[in-house]
Amino acid sequence: MLTAFVLGLSLQLSAGTCSDLRIVDGRVWTDITINGVATEALFDSGSEITVVDLDFAARAVQGEAEDVEARGTGAASVSAGLVPGVTIGAAGLELAGSVIAVMDLSDISERLVGRPVAAILGREVFDAARLAIDFDAGQVCRIDRAAEPDGVRRSLVSRDGIMAFEIAIEGQAVLADFDTGNRGALLLDATAAETVGLLDGRTETVRSGGGIGGAVDRRVLEVRSVDVAGTVFGAVEAEIDPRESEAGSANIGLGLLTRFYLIVDFAESAIWLSPRQD
Repeated sequence: MLTAFVLGLSLQLSAGTCSDLRIVDGRVWTDITINGVATEALFDSGSEITVVDLDFAARAVQGEAEDVEARGTGAASVSAGLVPGVTIGAAGLELAGSVIAVMDLSDISERLVGRPVAAILGREVFDAARLAIDFDAGQVCRIDRAAEPDGVRRSLVSRDGIMAFEIAIEGQAVLADFDTGNRGALLLDATAAETVGLLDGRTETVRSGGGIGGAVDRRVLEVRSVDVAGTVFGAVEAEIDPRESEAGSANIGLGLLTRFYLIVDFAESAIWLSPRQD
């Protein structure tokens, strides 16, 4: 047994219940296995499904793939194959019988990440266990559900396959997707930005963004205040996606999430956030 200190709790963890987290150029990585074959993956709570690159899949994945069209945060849909019966290993979990997506991740590797991406670990691991995420210590650990965690609890709501919780942007409540795959602080679509009142003539620049599906030009502006579980941040950079949605969509990423120690439990629809003292 070993002891880890997470959010002020002394947790008795069995060997193998934790995995390392590494932040490289603003993106968070962890070690996983796919059918027992080890690789490094982006740690992405905003991905509905684990994705593996075609080259890695040739070594690790067997079985017939069902052709589908996949849509990420890029400009267009892309071709992918769904493969059932796959075992995903991460954070001490062995998730047998998982369905994964296989697609060409070379655009993500070259345009966004700057290094090869063999896999993107999606929400399956978040669905399977209560996780303590400590970006400062570089660990994600599977923990017991018996004790109520420290930190401010927020309810998680499922929205289009992604879990979201309420934050306040310049005093207005907004439901924001919990997305460790977004290295920025905030991402809003045009509808949400207009509703919150961000498109009011403040200074803007333009930046190329977008994930799976290709590049998208986004407006970039400064948000005066963002309240996350009672902790208020000023002068937060937000990217505005040009696409609109009926309900409006917002997304909170690593630019703010790394300011907290997190305990996340998708099965119980809850997240606990405790601000780092630094």
